[in-house]
Amino acid sequence: MIQEIINYTKYLKENSPMVFEEGLEPSKGLHIFVELDEEGNAINFPGEKGVDWDYYDGKEISPFLKSIIPYEQESKRIGTRMDKVLDTGKVEGSKKFQIFSCSPYVLSFKKQSFELIESRLKPFFENAIKICLKEDDSITEQKVIAFKNAISLLLNKIGAFKIRTISTDLFTEEESVFESMKSDFFIHLYYKNIPFSEYVIAHQTY
Repeated sequence: MIQEIINYTKYLKENSPMVFEEGLEPSKGLHIFVELDEEGNAINFPGEKGVDWDYYDGKEISPFLKSIIPYEQESKRIGTRMDKVLDTGKVEGSKKFQIFSCSPYVLSFKKQSFELIESRLKPFFENAIKICLKEDDSITEQKVIAFKNAISLLLNKIGAFKIRTISTDLFTEEESVFESMKSDFFIHLYYKNIPFSEYVIAHQTY
């Protein structure tokens, strides 16, 4: 009976994913798709709001934010225990478990942890590759490493994502989303080069 439920749930997830998205909201904060060229350089950072990224403050869910919900769901930890996350917490001088995502294709952390994240990238992605990818999948592994390397360079540019605060015929005033958002809001970086089906497979493996 339990196996039948598992099989039916898997069938729904593959054929009717909207069933699982009904009533869901993205996490509050920045949601960013990172697209890389063949050399591993980001080609859309910061990119266009509503196309490459958007910000959710708990009010309006834009079409982009709605489209990002299944990606975020495929990166969440299973269960409620923080020891299920891929962040090992074994970096000297920092608290455990600053990275919340459980996928090699997503990096999620709170604004308040920003200064700690760069030192967590290597152990996090090593663990994600070990747990979420097949042992002989060297091509995907290299893609994940390229994603990690790109993020390491892009973190210092996170303030480049801006929203309009005042807009008139004479001038437009903008502010950095990162600087203005609350400390417990999230930054999510998603690997755009990877098809959604691979997100699902990696999360199922996790």
